[in-house]
Amino acid sequence: MPIELELLDGGTGLVRKLRGHVTSKELISSITGFVASDEDVRRVRYTVFDSSEVESMDDVSSEDIRAIAEVNKRTAQVNPNVLVAHISPRDVVYGLSRMWQMLLEVTDVPWKTQVFRSREEVASWLKESLEDAPDQGS
Repeated sequence: MPIELELLDGGTGLVRKLRGHVTSKELISSITGFVASDEDVRRVRYTVFDSSEVESMDDVSSEDIRAIAEVNKRTAQVNPNVLVAHISPRDVVYGLSRMWQMLLEVTDVPWKTQVFRSREEVASWLKESLEDAPDQGS
């Protein structure tokens, strides 16, 4: 499967690992298909999209990125305090990730987001950001 979902740290961390040739349908499905209760969504403190092993995302369009941003906007109404990191070493995926990030910014989604080229950068950013973030409680 090109997209795997993994919950970490008792459900406070969510990692999506994308591999190989990822289609727009698979990408959107991985975002909209993760159905969780509001309680589960509130528990999440960080999400990582790991695109390190993506070979292509040729059919992903700006409209697809807008659709994902709309889903994220609704999710942010349930939990506005999420750190979201994208690992995007390939230029095309990096560009799509930055487009998504800018759409969240202009629609006032309060999540703290960042796009990186490596896992090491994400690990450092998450460690620092989680230490600085207020505890959400349960």
